[in-house]
Amino acid sequence: MKFPEVERVIYANNPLVEVVCQCMFPRILAIDEGIPATFQQKLGASYPFVETREVVSFSMNVPNELTPAKRIQYLFSTEDRRFTIALGSEFIAISTADYKQWSEFVQHVEAAFTALADSYAVPIFTRIGLRYIDVVSREKLGLGDYLWKDLFRRSALGLFGEDEIKGEALLESTSLTALSLDDVGKAQIRTTFSRPSEGSDLTFTIDSDFFEEHPVKGTDDAIGILSSFNKEAGRAFRWFISDQLHDALGPVVPRQ
Repeated sequence: MKFPEVERVIYANNPLVEVVCQCMFPRILAIDEGIPATFQQKLGASYPFVETREVVSFSMNVPNELTPAKRIQYLFSTEDRRFTIALGSEFIAISTADYKQWSEFVQHVEAAFTALADSYAVPIFTRIGLRYIDVVSREKLGLGDYLWKDLFRRSALGLFGEDEIKGEALLESTSLTALSLDDVGKAQIRTTFSRPSEGSDLTFTIDSDFFEEHPVKGTDDAIGILSSFNKEAGRAFRWFISDQLHDALGPVVPRQ
């Protein structure tokens, strides 16, 4: 599967609420057993804030008995708190709730990868993932008079694409689709109609997770795969939406 080529744009009314890059690797015991001081030094002053998060997992060591295990994850944030790098003994993740464009985001991915490679021996990445979460509200875009089928491809709306299903009757609807991509990796796309709170306006969420689960050696190859996912994610979103919604989001062609 390959989504159609489209002109790359940046939306003035950006529907993205979160973008996350997560890369998994074989467990590094040194991260569990000691604080990542060298990793912090390699990140430098660009990520001055550090927090820790304790995660509890359970394993079955003896029959019918779960044994809890605590692990610490470290969160390094930029001064403006826009970007966070999370480090655990089996993963590194870069996230933002204020995504502008790939050229900016990938700089933080590269910084995280460089600090990781300079601090620990990571033989391979076992999973490389890039996730985009878009949330569309008709009311916020001034499209309250439009039907959902006027804004999205009908096949993406599930039962709500049918004329007989009225908006006031819908409480929640979720669909999950898994695709194999032509170039590399797979995509798992979850679409959800929901109301954030009782009586609130209906929103439509497109949660797109692009990932590769074959072993990847080296950060350069990982960056190449992530860049491919970024292009595919933009094409997929444009494929989902109508021209009316595209225009309402305020597309701007970025400077080269």
